[in-house]
Amino acid sequence: MNYAEIYEKTGGKIRSHPEAVTAVKAADRFLTAVFYLVYPLTIGYGFWMHLSYRYFLILVPGISFVVVSAFRHLVNRRRPYEASGITPLWHKDTRGHSFPSRHVFSSAIIAMTLCRIHLPSGMLLLVLSGVEGVIRVIAGVHYPSDVTAGWIIGVLCGFMYWL
Repeated sequence: MNYAEIYEKTGGKIRSHPEAVTAVKAADRFLTAVFYLVYPLTIGYGFWMHLSYRYFLILVPGISFVVVSAFRHLVNRRRPYEASGITPLWHKDTRGHSFPSRHVFSSAIIAMTLCRIHLPSGMLLLVLSGVEGVIRVIAGVHYPSDVTAGWIIGVLCGFMYWL
């Protein structure tokens, strides 16, 4: 069974229910908003509390993001809708730069940043980052290996806080 057949068994079923497509897209946007709200709040908290590692709350994700972006550019993997002829759940016209998923990497490194300050909240965000990865695969905008690699790289980069 090829990727297009596997995708049609998941995304195809969702696509036949417009309310399900709307719900998946809303969940993707909601989770993205959560992560991009949590990150500046986490940095603000670190500076407000004068945490000794407060500058690392910016440096670790920032440097990691640049390195992942450069690697992504070099690899330039085609997206599932380019390579497999599938139709994603929502319109996407991005070409290439699929591996690793920077979206999932970003959510994982943000979760790890919060883990450094408050482990239970950060762990919850790590789970939500995984959910975000599943959504991106179901939507047909990333392969499972894209989001898995993005999540693992985000977690590994996050361990720099404890070195």
